[in-house]
Amino acid sequence: MKKTETTASSLSQPRKSASHPCRLEIKAEAIAHNLALLKGKKEALCMVKADAYGLGIETVAPLLYDLGVRFFGVAFLEEALALKPYIRDGQILLLFTRPEDAPLTAEMGLHVAVDDLATLRALEAQKKPCKVHLHLNTGMNRLGCSPSEFAPLVDKVRTSSTLQLEGLMTHLPCAEDKALSRLQMLLFHEQIRGLKARYIHAANSAAALNGIDTGCNLVRIGLGLYGIHPPLQHALALESEIVKIHEVSAGEGVSYGHRFVAKRASRVAVIPFGYADGMPWAASERMQVRIEEMLL
Repeated sequence: MKKTETTASSLSQPRKSASHPCRLEIKAEAIAHNLALLKGKKEALCMVKADAYGLGIETVAPLLYDLGVRFFGVAFLEEALALKPYIRDGQILLLFTRPEDAPLTAEMGLHVAVDDLATLRALEAQKKPCKVHLHLNTGMNRLGCSPSEFAPLVDKVRTSSTLQLEGLMTHLPCAEDKALSRLQMLLFHEQIRGLKARYIHAANSAAALNGIDTGCNLVRIGLGLYGIHPPLQHALALESEIVKIHEVSAGEGVSYGHRFVAKRASRVAVIPFGYADGMPWAASERMQVRIEEMLL
């Protein structure tokens, strides 16, 4: 059977048996190129939330570790538990936590992004050293405290014997808009003036790619690792096989709803990859495949 390669930009790794003909290739060389380009001379925090964006934490985390990454980010505590075995001496930043998660969070020695007093109090109550990254909302309006809520959080950390101010962070929602991003960074640096923390971070992949000057020393890199557009390199390739070829006449329909109707006598190749395997519904009629040297 001929091998085919999809060129759609968002596909999850098929989790099938060895007999399944689909295979997702993760290109280490491309990830290394993208990592170096995005982080520049700064330290990288690589986001591997949601099972490394569906690619498999057991595959991606060791690859990044071998490339020199020692700081990783996840969204939820369960993701930190899954990540820990694969990064040896690596550090983990937990982006979202609740007061009830404090005992295990402190026990695991995680870095924790915090934007409320209740969580700080819960972490302090564990009576263990805890590395806190205070998260300031400068316009994302998702997570992060407001500027008016920031000072009490700083005071709480300063007066605690166990809470350590390890990081100061914000998030840029429109990294392609340099003017808006500049205003956000002015607000951020105004709020954190005089504070000392090991990590200051705001830039995501898009901000790094667009050359936004954040005045920070850490870059949070997520989807950019796998390539968005040049100069980043595509790091993923999905290969499958043609398992059947149909001859259809002009006017004949194909598949559900006959949304494709042949305008002329055609050959239709069947590739065993669908929604259950991770193909987004939105990619219907928009995907392309490469068969040998032909892009179809």
